[in-house]
Amino acid sequence: MPVNGQHKGEALLEVHGLRAGYGRKEVVFGVDFHVGEGEIVTVLGHNGAGKTTTLKTIFGMLPAHGGRIVYRDQDVTHASCRHNVLQGMSLIPSERFVFPDLTVLDNLRLGALHVKSADLRAERLARIHEMFPILSGRSDQAAGTMSGGEQRMLSLGVAMMANPKLLMLDEPSLGLAPSLVQLIFDAIRGLADDQGVSVLLLEQNVGQALRITDRVYVMRSGRMILEETAEQMSSRHQYWDLF
Repeated sequence: MPVNGQHKGEALLEVHGLRAGYGRKEVVFGVDFHVGEGEIVTVLGHNGAGKTTTLKTIFGMLPAHGGRIVYRDQDVTHASCRHNVLQGMSLIPSERFVFPDLTVLDNLRLGALHVKSADLRAERLARIHEMFPILSGRSDQAAGTMSGGEQRMLSLGVAMMANPKLLMLDEPSLGLAPSLVQLIFDAIRGLADDQGVSVLLLEQNVGQALRITDRVYVMRSGRMILEETAEQMSSRHQYWDLF
């Protein structure tokens, strides 16, 4: 695999030879990649390439079949979701990313469930309302009655209430109108630039992903086949031959 990209800071996440799957069925084969501090890294690839499986394994939702996951200089290959959340990981899945029967405010409060300081929770809530003003006026609304784009904003808010160091997002553009996709992606770029959050993004919307990302990996059939900077990938005349 060509290695052309440079991470912005020290590596926050390093994945070495990761093998993963479901039961005995392996769908990720010896994957290597890294995410630097304050960097946005995008993994591109068709459905079935192994992207989501990789993300779930890093987060602790699936057991690793082999390889190593190093996060903040600690081996977390076999760590639980709870441990990873407490260490600063957040994951926003592609579907069912809010609690629909709870209010907007209750969803946000769940994101800071482990934060003991009321002042700190209030400070984070104010920051999220500043980032997404529409949420401040919807505090008592059931999350499930909001539009898809509004729910995406809320899911980012819930994740940010936990003050993550590594934010992992699975297809945040899924099912959204182009104008909302741009708004969500601008917010993701802002999190990296303004708050130093590292982002691992899975996406099929190549154009929007390249607009905000620093580096790109291409995944095909459970393997990383290419690493490039966003600039290098953008200079290509076509992408689909890679997938």
